Amino acid sequence: MNTLARLACALLACSMAWPTLASASDDAPPSRPRIGLVLGGGGALGAAHVGVLKVLEELRVPVDCIAGTSMGALVGGAYASGMDATEMDAFMRAIDWQRIFRREQQRRYQPMSVKRENRTVSNKLEFGLDEEGLIAPRGLIETQQVESLLRNMVASQSGVEDFDRLPIPFRAVATDLKSGDMVVFASGDLPTAMRASMSVPGAFAPVEVGDWLLVDGGIRRNLPVDVARETCADVVIAIAVSQPEARIEQMRSATGSLGRMVEILIRSNVQASLDSLDPGDVALEINVEGVTSADFHLAADAIEQGERAARAAAGRLAAFSIPPEEYAAWRAAHASPPQTADRRVAAVRFEGVAPDTAAWLASRLRTRAGEPLDATVVADDALRIYATGVYESVRHDITGPGDAPTVVFFPVRKSWGPTFLSFDYGVETSLEGNPLLVASALMRHTWPESGGREWRVLGQFGAETRLETDLRVNFGATRRTFILPRVGWYDQREDIFLENDRIATYDERSLYAELRGGLELGTSGELQVGLFRRRDDLLRDIGVPDLPEVRDYQDGGYLFEYERDTRDSDLWATRGSRQRLEFQAAETGLGAEADWRSLLIELNESRALGRALLFMDVAGGTAFGTDVPFQQAFRLGGPGALSGLEYGALRGAEFAYLQAGMGWRLVDVDPLLGMTLFAGGALEAGNVWEGIDDSNSTTGLHVGGRLFLGGNTPFGPVSLSLGYVDSGDFALFLGLGRPVMSRWR
Repeated sequence: MNTLARLACALLACSMAWPTLASASDDAPPSRPRIGLVLGGGGALGAAHVGVLKVLEELRVPVDCIAGTSMGALVGGAYASGMDATEMDAFMRAIDWQRIFRREQQRRYQPMSVKRENRTVSNKLEFGLDEEGLIAPRGLIETQQVESLLRNMVASQSGVEDFDRLPIPFRAVATDLKSGDMVVFASGDLPTAMRASMSVPGAFAPVEVGDWLLVDGGIRRNLPVDVARETCADVVIAIAVSQPEARIEQMRSATGSLGRMVEILIRSNVQASLDSLDPGDVALEINVEGVTSADFHLAADAIEQGERAARAAAGRLAAFSIPPEEYAAWRAAHASPPQTADRRVAAVRFEGVAPDTAAWLASRLRTRAGEPLDATVVADDALRIYATGVYESVRHDITGPGDAPTVVFFPVRKSWGPTFLSFDYGVETSLEGNPLLVASALMRHTWPESGGREWRVLGQFGAETRLETDLRVNFGATRRTFILPRVGWYDQREDIFLENDRIATYDERSLYAELRGGLELGTSGELQVGLFRRRDDLLRDIGVPDLPEVRDYQDGGYLFEYERDTRDSDLWATRGSRQRLEFQAAETGLGAEADWRSLLIELNESRALGRALLFMDVAGGTAFGTDVPFQQAFRLGGPGALSGLEYGALRGAEFAYLQAGMGWRLVDVDPLLGMTLFAGGALEAGNVWEGIDDSNSTTGLHVGGRLFLGGNTPFGPVSLSLGYVDSGDFALFLGLGRPVMSRWR
């Protein structure tokens, strides 16, 4: 995904001659030629256009129309909507580009059911499933936050459909995948036109407008000089951005040669546009150093390089300068219209969904009728709808009178649904233990318009084999209450230790059924209560014959779970917290062979300070003095659970654990997608009591620590941990993909 994102972002530049949909106004300035500004594509390199605009304003060069492709369409559309260069510079520098492109940004609005599911499938790659087989998603990078960004940039022109009626007439160039033709937007929804122009094939989902299936305009016309001429231009200022050629070593690889081929194809149509310029036109070719097309987090650097390049060409650009008074009048006439100070929402509407679904969506929003209008909150609300996992995209519009607008949301259901299939894997090993491997597949079938019911089937194989299915049925207009019946079976190999020496390996098998009821607590928490029934077997696989076994153990009782999670990621979180409480009570009256109680409490906290990551984990459990069956005992051992011990080295009815540590952001594997490796260390303390190993049933704690290297990569989460405990034990663990072993039991 890292490689595809970079290759695809190299495409951000792209469109064949297709007539414009409308012509700009023919009102020509009487004393000067009309100036058309052409902004080419180039991904993050296109931020250099903002630096050029700053110099054009300093030189008092008016712009009568703009034609842009890809990132040039983003910058051009914002400037055409009335944002000046200084405002745009501040806006671009303030954007947290990593959060825009990372999936973790939406996690804070995901329901707990979705967050919990992500622990089973950590890679977020979701396919559709129908009678003909798998259906690939339309794009690997989610674009909801990109679209919200675009709508915030041009919010002052919401409702303007004729691009000639913008403060500066504007054209955006895209490519129709069906015909291969260039499509020039002269009207329509401005953010949609901008988004279509920068839809990198494979990375971003294509945009459907009428009969068109639109992708990045740079494929056909990366520098649309001809479009600017047809719109208004007597003379053209054309800005083309590029980066230095890749080293020959990079071109020899498969991905490097493919990326180079794309660059050559785009460069050929850019050169054709440059060759079409007249002697009176100005071409500014900016070679942006140290920034690739995917380095959006380096937008500020690209802006500064664009500004330096424009100052170097100031002599040529100054030929279009006009007197200060005339420029001030032009600037005032082309500025964004002032907004009403006290704008209050008249109504909130949803298009394309059933009334009960609209009521459910409305309950998740902060935008309310009668409340002050905040465009940032509206965009955030679109993300809240998207985070439910039901929709492919959520467009929003602000329409109606300026002082009493209506906010309209357009949720679009996933085109590859309503049945979805996700896959994941995990590998964990230590120097002393056997390698552990799991591979899993999760199938979901959804009924979004029928109360949001969802049926899940999980199949997992390897160190823990699990087959499980459940059905979530929601109630009420807000769908915050639900019932969740579940049945399943699992078989897991468990090592048994005595004084940290492995003495046996058991197969733990369980056939179980649960009936749960729950209540969503906002977007961060959930409460569940229910009944459970289990039949357990604990069968000796390796070990001396006189070791005990458990066969056909009957268990049943009730449970209570509370969880709240505000972290930005389930693995390698850099901000947020998680609190979890789990209580189980077995009752002979509900089918259990013996009465017992068990309580587990877990707290996690993460904070980022610059490049440093601070984290703390606290966990504890008790059986309240009851005799819990061995298969329900708590365990310690493994990374982040007394890391100097093997998995499950300590087992007992009571436990306590504390970890506090710091990591350092070592390498940005892909800053755009938030893939970062951390190196650091942590101090640990913990123990179990009432366990099978009397040597650990003391009042003291084991104290130790660990050194680690890990983070998120294109192959999934990765971790390397070297742990030590004061018993003198060391353990080295390597993990790739989702965690295989749960931490506490």
